[in-house]
Amino acid sequence: MRLGREKTEVEATIDMTPMIDVVFLLIIFFVTVTELTRIELIADIELPEADQANPEERTEKTRMVINMKKDGTIDIGHYIYQVHSPELKALLMKEARKRVEPDGFSAQQVVIRADKDMLFKYAQSLILDCQEAKIYKVLLQTRLPKELRQP
Repeated sequence: MRLGREKTEVEATIDMTPMIDVVFLLIIFFVTVTELTRIELIADIELPEADQANPEERTEKTRMVINMKKDGTIDIGHYIYQVHSPELKALLMKEARKRVEPDGFSAQQVVIRADKDMLFKYAQSLILDCQEAKIYKVLLQTRLPKELRQP
């Protein structure tokens, strides 16, 4: 005679709901990041070459990327502006006010990605617009010549 409790088998199950939630969040994250990167890097802009070009360092957490096409039009995200337009100046002023330092200048960083065939007067006008908005961290993005690039 056997005394004791009879053992019953318990079937183990795994709740898949949290894992599915995490997968969907990852998909949303990567789609968003891909879209933001695409906005910054417009395919029809060929950057000028510079022998002393440094790899891009994102020193600022927030930066404003301005793409300038051959004809001098400015592409910021999905919006097109002309140099010295009131809308562009208002946008620069708005961005500058987001991060004002004690000296009155803005800590906002502006990266200008200009096409190599564009006239410099357009970039110069944009730099002057940044100066009016008290933005002094203005970078001109370039790339290394093919013979200096590492494979």
